[in-house]
Amino acid sequence: MKGILIRLEDNDTEQTLGQLYIYDGLNLVFQCKTLELPDRDNKKMVSRIPEGTYKVKRRTSDKFGEHYHITGVEGRKLILMHVGNYHKQTHGCVLLGQNFIDVDHDGHADVTMSRATIKAMLDKVQDFELIVNNFD
Repeated sequence: MKGILIRLEDNDTEQTLGQLYIYDGLNLVFQCKTLELPDRDNKKMVSRIPEGTYKVKRRTSDKFGEHYHITGVEGRKLILMHVGNYHKQTHGCVLLGQNFIDVDHDGHADVTMSRATIKAMLDKVQDFELIVNNFD
């Protein structure tokens, strides 16, 4: 399987919004919205990861349950795709959800239905190659 994360908007000082598509050959098997931190030079816990190609593996932890681990990010460890709705919950990882809505009324779009989105993805997607691309 292959995936592409297209970053749609980076004009916010707090976050970056995007769209994730996962393909099995020519078949689109999953898609969702993404929420990441802005580009802050790939600094741990405060920045999104750089554009590039990465291997993504399913992982389980006590904190996040079942989720995905983005591997091969230079200078970073444990970059995850995990449950969360707000940019303050990303810690340098990628949050997944169904829609963009300002749920907490702080002026920034959040992702909705994150837990259900991760569950739906886990039902359809195993390990995959991920291409991260800024849509400039």
